Amino acid sequence: MECRVAYTNNPPCGAMRGFGAVQACFAYESQMDRLADACGLDPVELRVRNALHEGSVMPTGQVVDSAAPVAELLRRVQAAPPPEPLDASDVRNLPGGASNATHGESVRRGIGYGIGLKNVGFSEGSTTPRPRGCASSW
Repeated sequence: MECRVAYTNNPPCGAMRGFGAVQACFAYESQMDRLADACGLDPVELRVRNALHEGSVMPTGQVVDSAAPVAELLRRVQAAPPPEPLDASDVRNLPGGASNATHGESVRRGIGYGIGLKNVGFSEGSTTPRPRGCASSW
């Protein structure tokens, strides 16, 4: 794992804007789709084969020491029926919603699968005490 930091002229921002996890998830999920295609596998099957489970070791060396039913959840979602078509008579169901950003021109609906992981509290091995009542990383 390699990380880089860049100093920018952006104003300060806080973690309540998404922690940056969404961008990384989009990148690795897109990569998983391309890998599945290159291997001739169903994208969900590739994720099932590589899913974390109890006892898995993460790139940081941290061991998953509790239940992680990722593969089971993926299979359950894959087996679920697709959602019913949206009622287009209600503008809130259209792409763009009540803000009327679009009426659905060139918009297509799809179903996707994705997996994300967000730590809470301190990472594995931290010896710094957490302030009382603090439930998230800082």
